[in-house]
Amino acid sequence: MTSTKDGSMHIQDIHRIFSDFIVGEILLALEENGILGMIATGNPFSIQTVARGAGINEDKLRAACDFLSEQELCEKLSADRYRLIGAYDDIKSSVDFFLAYKPAYESLAGLLNGSTRYGSDIMRNGIYYRRALDAIVAHSFPFLLIRFNELGVKRVTGIGANALGFLRVALNELRPDACVGVVSDEERVELEDERSARSRSFEDIRIVQGELEHPEQFSVEAPAEALVSVAVFHDFRPEDRLRAVLGEYKRAFPSSRMFLLEFDVQDQDGMRGGGASPARHLASVSRLTHALKEEIRPWPMSEWTRAIGRSPWRLAQAKKFESGLVIYECE
Repeated sequence: MTSTKDGSMHIQDIHRIFSDFIVGEILLALEENGILGMIATGNPFSIQTVARGAGINEDKLRAACDFLSEQELCEKLSADRYRLIGAYDDIKSSVDFFLAYKPAYESLAGLLNGSTRYGSDIMRNGIYYRRALDAIVAHSFPFLLIRFNELGVKRVTGIGANALGFLRVALNELRPDACVGVVSDEERVELEDERSARSRSFEDIRIVQGELEHPEQFSVEAPAEALVSVAVFHDFRPEDRLRAVLGEYKRAFPSSRMFLLEFDVQDQDGMRGGGASPARHLASVSRLTHALKEEIRPWPMSEWTRAIGRSPWRLAQAKKFESGLVIYECE
């Protein structure tokens, strides 16, 4: 952003803010209409062909792509042919995340003045949330697969529906003797909706219903060698509650290894002046989203390490990725 001598922003910067908003809305609309995956290959596409295939208005799609071209996200090759610029995986994970929380962001006015409450009036879209998490954490899957091979893991239990993405990969790559996904009542309903939409398949994963805070109630035939959770345990607050839940898992699975996948979300104020970065973006989005949900912000890595160290588990290693994701391997 640039500013004038009196400290105010230039008019072009104001325009850019609202142009970015429209760009975001276009990308979300393309995804919801099943178009983003069709055009985000890096190859030229025909407006006429895509519009006909998706059953949408051709002139409106062309106007949207013209807008993306003006913002340098699209390259206009001819009157009918365009090419989307940008890494599809990065676009897709961000699109799914904002589709998950779009009901909250669209209700900002009510959330700010208290006339609308998160959890009672609006909720995130759980299906889009898990799709976003799958894309965001997928870069860690090769590391997990290597560790499971090294440990000789044959039975895997995923804690929460967020772990199902990895369980599907593990089934294909490792072919374990058993894959179990433990989901909450709310997650089970969402998964049934997802199954009916035929967007995913869980036929080879045994789905068990249970309260994630009470592993002693999980109905599994034999304990797994590895437990995996993705962005689940940060919901157990404050720290003494987290330590208590970790203790329950140690009692229920004394011989298992537990892999906690959580994000190292630093304090936003402490990152100011460091320039744009994935970590800074994560911190700012997390700060806003958790404020709207009236929840405490996620923990930084130092606090996770301390909490695990005070629990019955021993932290074998912590692997941090550039994205800010950390795998805490506990034994």
